[in-house]
Order: sequence, then structure tokens, then C-alpha cells
Amino acid sequence: MPKYLPAALRTIIASETQKPVLVIELYLSLATLYYVAEKKSISWNGNPYTAKTIIFGSVNQSLEGQISNITVSFDNVLGDMAAYLNVEDFYGKQIIIRRLYRNALGSADNYVELFNGYCDEVQEVSKYWLTVPATMGESLEKRTLLQTYSPSCNRKFGDSVCNQDSLADLVTLCKLDKTVESGSTNYIVDSTNLTQVNDYWNFGEIQFWDKTAGVTYYRKIVDFNAALDKAVLDVPMTFAIDNSYSYNVYKGCPKDWQACGSGSTSPWGPSGNNRKNFLGFMHISQNTEGWG
Repeated sequence: MPKYLPAALRTIIASETQKPVLVIELYLSLATLYYVAEKKSISWNGNPYTAKTIIFGSVNQSLEGQISNITVSFDNVLGDMAAYLNVEDFYGKQIIIRRLYRNALGSADNYVELFNGYCDEVQEVSKYWLTVPATMGESLEKRTLLQTYSPSCNRKFGDSVCNQDSLADLVTLCKLDKTVESGSTNYIVDSTNLTQVNDYWNFGEIQFWDKTAGVTYYRKIVDFNAALDKAVLDVPMTFAIDNSYSYNVYKGCPKDWQACGSGSTSPWGPSGNNRKNFLGFMHISQNTEGWG
């Protein structure tokens, strides 16, 4: 925003026929969207601004009039905004709101910048509106400790925090595209590939499919019996799983401290001592109650 508004613009602002309009520029990766919150489209600074119904809400601004937080609702009756959202995420995309004056559109300097910030996650998508909040002047990802230590883990097994030492690497802790030897509605047996220690696949995920049908089914494993090479499913199927099916199986975790702390003695945890990475906390006490 210009530090000093031109005299001609200040005269127009002070007049009774100033006719201010608000324009919005949304910088997506796919394209830059130019809108004006008016009934008629305008052209300014070499760009056409398409007329669109836009509602502003939840506005926080400074004493100088600069907006720090705002919620913008775009008209989505035609489904155009939802179409953009289907292609890419609005999160982190720049959005600029300016006040222009219809009697002073001839110069690129004739504007008052009201907001220049970045979109947060879209709040609402309906057949009428797409609503997105935006923040100016600070990162949307707070550099603050958002987790507190507890005996229960809320991470996804194998994600970047869980797998810091490559002890929960689902690229290796899996069996892919194997053939079911035999089974029933609630378990599968494979004496060739399911030969690990007892309970090894507990809490894991299994995907299986009939290659002729092309339908993939997903289940959790509630028990792995090493003596029988059998993985038991959490929810039974409506049909028996036989040797016409193939499967992928991925190791899981009970998401408690003992799974990380007991190292190689834990049949369901990482293959080594992962205690220092539990919940992302690099240094925790030996006290499993979280004290000291």
C-alpha cells in the first residue's frame, strides 16, 4: 500500500460520490482469481475483476484500519469455487483485499490495501458458499508445543515422528501382493509369508482383493497366531476368503509407551528401542506414569 495517497485520490475519497469498491485477489497455483464485490465487473491495473457476491465476516483490525484476520465467503452457486478447491488446497495461498474507487481506476497507485495475508483451511463448501478464513502477518503454523506427554500415543504408526529412527518403516514392515493360502470369513492363513512371532501383526492393517473382481477390502488385525500362521480380522466378511484372494498386510501398534519402550521384546512395536521417539518426545523419564 502506498505510504502517501495521491492528492487526486484523497479528493475523490473525501467527495460524496467516491463509489468505493472492494477487490479480491486470490493467488492459487492453478490461476490467480480476480474478483470485485459488486454487480458489475471492472478493470484495474491491467487485470479484469469479475463481479461476484462476496461476504466478509469475523474481521479483526488494528487502530490504523489494517485487517489482521478475516473470513471471506465466495458465491458458489455456479460451483466454480468448489471446482477450484477440488483441484488444489487453498491452505497457505495468498489473498489480497483492496479498496478501489470507480472514479479513480486509471492509476495502479490509486488503492487502499485492507488485507494481505494467507488462507487457512476452508471452513465450508456448500452449493451456495465457499468460506475461508485468512490471517495476516504471522505463520499459520504456530511454533508452539501442541502436544503434552501422556502414556497414550496419538501419532499414526509409521509417520515422520513415529519413524524418526526408521524403526517403524512401513516400506519394510509389510508383506505385499501375497496369495491367501486358506481362510474363512474372519481370518486368513498363509504358512509361507505369515511366519513371524506370535502377535506380530496385531493392530496392523490388511487389504485383500480378488484379482478378477477388482474390489479391495480393508480390515484391522486383532490377533495373529504364530502357531497357525493365522491373522484374525476385526470385522468378519460376508464371504469366505479363500486362495483366490491376494493381500497386503502392514504392521501396526497398540500406541502405548510399552510398544516403544520395550524394543525388540515387543512383538508389535518397532524392531528396536524407540523409546526416545515416543509421541515425538526425545527425552522422557523411565517413569511410565509421566512424572519426573
